[in-house]
Amino acid sequence: MRNPLSAIIQCADEITTGLEGYRDLDLSSASIPSDLLANIIDSAETISLCAEHQSRIIKDVLTMSKIDSGMLQISPTSFHVVDSIKSMLKMFERELRADDFSWKVVLHESFEKYGIEKVICDPSRVAQIFINILTNVSWNDDVM
Repeated sequence: MRNPLSAIIQCADEITTGLEGYRDLDLSSASIPSDLLANIIDSAETISLCAEHQSRIIKDVLTMSKIDSGMLQISPTSFHVVDSIKSMLKMFERELRADDFSWKVVLHESFEKYGIEKVICDPSRVAQIFINILTNVSWNDDVM
């Protein structure tokens, strides 16, 4: 299930990236109308967003299956909190920008006060929790 979705996401991203450079060009003499180009880019971005969302659903289902069968493994390790959070937000960057949502990673003052750079936990499980929370948030003024 993951491999086909990964291919869809990669192809949609390549289409979007390849066509983005043409968006601001004067296309009056080109054979592709600018509104058609914009629609193609928008469609590729939508494909990518939908595939990424489907991928998150698949991961959630697989995790629930592991929990039910008692096969979920927790692997604590030391990792950088800020880098991990930035990486997780990167997955939502397109969605956040599409909704004209700005964000900034701000750590609680206690991180600096106590010199915390790394934490020990299972980074993949923390990422999963963070992603689930972000996926379930309604990006509107009522939430923030």
